[in-house]
Amino acid sequence: MSRDFRLSKSKIMAGVQCRRRLWLETHRRDLARVSPASEHIFRMGHLFGERARPLMGQGELIGHVLDVGKAIAETRVALKQASDRGSMVYEAAFSHRNVVARADGFAPYAGGWHMTEVKAANAVKDYFYQDCAIQAWVAEGAGYPVHKVTLACIESRFVYPGGGDYDGLLRCIDVTAEVDRRKAAVDDIVEDLRAVMSRGEPQIAAGSHCSSPYACPFMAHCGAHAADTRWVSRRSAHHATVGSPPALAYPRHFLWLEAIASPVPMWSGTRPYQRIPVQWSCLTETQPGTFIHRAFLDSFDAPSKDDFTRTLIDALGYDGAVIVATSVERAGLNALCESVPERRAELKALMRRLVYPTPGARMAHDVADAARCIEVTNSESAQRAWWEAASSATDRERRHRLADDLLCYGRQQTLSLHEAFSAHDARPSTD
Repeated sequence: MSRDFRLSKSKIMAGVQCRRRLWLETHRRDLARVSPASEHIFRMGHLFGERARPLMGQGELIGHVLDVGKAIAETRVALKQASDRGSMVYEAAFSHRNVVARADGFAPYAGGWHMTEVKAANAVKDYFYQDCAIQAWVAEGAGYPVHKVTLACIESRFVYPGGGDYDGLLRCIDVTAEVDRRKAAVDDIVEDLRAVMSRGEPQIAAGSHCSSPYACPFMAHCGAHAADTRWVSRRSAHHATVGSPPALAYPRHFLWLEAIASPVPMWSGTRPYQRIPVQWSCLTETQPGTFIHRAFLDSFDAPSKDDFTRTLIDALGYDGAVIVATSVERAGLNALCESVPERRAELKALMRRLVYPTPGARMAHDVADAARCIEVTNSESAQRAWWEAASSATDRERRHRLADDLLCYGRQQTLSLHEAFSAHDARPSTD
């Protein structure tokens, strides 16, 4: 007989993905290596969940993240009060047959309960149903019959009007029928996974399951080398295949943008997961060998893109080629056209001045001066640094240090772009 290992919803989902992963999470957690990409995905999920709660109605949030017993006891009291008031309980904790689960939202409904699962996604994925089925199975086993299940996802057409008004961000989908169909299998899944944990490490070869639906933190142990590609740098975008640029008049502006994407729009006029630039760096060569460097890093609580756009237009002026490395900059300027429509004409005129390096001109992407840019050394680390600096949990000194690194990195990128462009432009013609 298998030992009665405690399971959670996340462990069951891990076991459904790969039994070896579940065994390692239970017995060899020290081997786990969570990728920065996975950490970022978790961060975005928490961000969306926090924003979703006020949109779902008044309710009580259950804490005790690390103390399951206290969370379950507090949930019982909160659900009794919610039943009397008709209100919501967030992060409600349940236990059944030594399986624990927490529901994003739990409210009285038609003599039973309405469970809501929040997902920072703009489309329903098949494993969402399994996720909900496990939670409903645990809640019902704990004595709370679930009569309705809703997935609260992202409404991709939502445009943030500003002022903290996120009404319309959620798209609620009734998934009760599909969850009811899958609940019946949870009992057998639990027994099977407990048996797996009671035996030796399963010998399962690495494969596509290592990164789907989640990136496994044990890939290195199992010999897998698959990358978590759900959040990758857009700096890998291809170079535009345009002809060799003509001899360019001065001034020449070398422009670099960094952008982030968020499930919760942060600036007025933007949409969920729209890539929005948060930093620009511009090296202007006014005449051969004479340079001016300008830069701008969005304040982490800026309500709009007005200052970002104004300073960028001022730096680039109204004449001179704007030399960029990839299509990232054009996409960023297009995003600014949407979020700052009153500057659209100026931005469109600026875009007509864009010049790309030829395919033969290669800049050293994402290589910063290690002596100065300590933490921000590529586009992914730049984006992670921006999010860390934007967090209310980050202290002032740390925020300033990250901002300095971001500005340093931006300057290095424009210098690298200038060097690559100049080296190619200086080559003798082969015509």
